[in-house]
Amino acid sequence: MSIPDGGCVHAQWEFRSSGITHQLPDLSYAAYGRARNAFGFTVEQFVTPNGQEQFWSQVYFRDSDADGFSNGTELGDPNGTGVALWSTGFSHPANLASRPNPPNLAPTITSSAVTNGMIGVLCQYQVTATDFQGGALTYSLRNPPSFLRISASGLVSGTPGPGQAGVYTNIVQVTDNAVPANTTEQEYTLTISMTPDDPPVISSTPVMNATIGLSYQYQISATDPEGGLLSYSLHDSPGWLSVSTNGLVSGVPPDDQSCSMIS
Repeated sequence: MSIPDGGCVHAQWEFRSSGITHQLPDLSYAAYGRARNAFGFTVEQFVTPNGQEQFWSQVYFRDSDADGFSNGTELGDPNGTGVALWSTGFSHPANLASRPNPPNLAPTITSSAVTNGMIGVLCQYQVTATDFQGGALTYSLRNPPSFLRISASGLVSGTPGPGQAGVYTNIVQVTDNAVPANTTEQEYTLTISMTPDDPPVISSTPVMNATIGLSYQYQISATDPEGGLLSYSLHDSPGWLSVSTNGLVSGVPPDDQSCSMIS
């Protein structure tokens, strides 16, 4: 079987499959003793008489004979790669009564895996797959790390916890519902890194003055970029000041306390 591969093809060349000749359009087609067929009229839009053009990429997805199957499907090349996926069961792309009967093909995974993640951060990868026969697909993971799961719709997800940084080899499996079933695998490497530890950010402004014998308070407002818990402490502070677990600095300056912040 020959399939146009998108290369340069002479306009008087004939496309043959399974003994059926699909005449390419050219000004001298009458010399073949037959009329141009529906497939030929499709190709005609993309070639010139006695010329050399690339046309398969413009033809494979079209349905010349309006039978519900693309030209590529009828000729064993549904994806337009120029390489036949099967060598039997193809049909005539210009004959409405001629229907393809390809063998049961394994599903095709078309998505690219997410290959990086971080400790404590949800990692997700939506697997996208198709079945040429249009059947239902089942998704599974082979030997995944303990934090990863895959849903019935093919969503790989999980949050790696402490101690799970490292490199993991994951294998996604997609299985069709044929009998016997066909399975396609996608192997990829997932690298889990430690979460970057940026310092907390203090957004509040300190109260700069206190009065002897009166209560002093300053509520610290701070956030952690990674969303972690914060603890508060004072350094080089007078003995009468303390800070609570929620960041409230408070105290009453005594009479004998002298400090630039006291009035």
